[in-house]
Amino acid sequence: VIKEHVRRQLSDIHVAVVNSVVDLATHVDDPDMLHEWLVEFIALNPKVSGCGVAFEPNYFPEKGQWYELYAKADSSGTIHVKEIGGPSHDYFSAQWYQGAKNVQTSYWSDPYLDESGAGELIMTYAIPVCNRKGKMVAVFGADLSLEGFADYLAEIDSLNADTIAMWDPDRLGSHSFLLGRDGTYITHKDKSRILRQNFFKMAMMTPDTIDDGVVRDMKKGVEGYAQLDIVSVPSYIYYTPVKHTNWQVVT
Repeated sequence: VIKEHVRRQLSDIHVAVVNSVVDLATHVDDPDMLHEWLVEFIALNPKVSGCGVAFEPNYFPEKGQWYELYAKADSSGTIHVKEIGGPSHDYFSAQWYQGAKNVQTSYWSDPYLDESGAGELIMTYAIPVCNRKGKMVAVFGADLSLEGFADYLAEIDSLNADTIAMWDPDRLGSHSFLLGRDGTYITHKDKSRILRQNFFKMAMMTPDTIDDGVVRDMKKGVEGYAQLDIVSVPSYIYYTPVKHTNWQVVT
């Protein structure tokens, strides 16, 4: 169930980006229209926490070497667009920008802290933007807030716990989180773990060898489950890869 919720959340952003990028390409030479376009994209896609379009060096000579517009809604729901490209925000070297440029297709970036635009931990679904001649001129990115995503998973866990309690009051319910390709926590109810601790490394340090097998499966992208003790509580752990990413959903 958790896997399907995660897949749907990511799929909705994927579909929104892929379906919109052709329309975006018609506005790449008009910065004023880009402002309006980004505001409309955020308004139509509430699962996107922010979005931006970042241009190749000196695409607009009058704008300088860097030109990136970023849109995000404030706490009142008002959407603001700002220019964030510059020497202190050299997006040309950013993973999301380089990834889309190098693979020439859409993809999910690794989680990162975006201080210039989003102001929080995010993952970006990035896609190259081409002009009418098919030349890449920019990268468009739609962001997913890690904190918001963690809260979303917590809501699903809470609903699952209520259902479990109806059938077996002695069970403690479930807890789900998302792992990156190297085992780093992308989401977790203990937010101090996010991007700071690694499930693979922690599992390898325990005397229990069952979780070592779980880690080997995860690295292979294998779906499975195991029974083991977690802080002395007999538990089941379920894990499954997330399609189109190198992530694992763990419950």
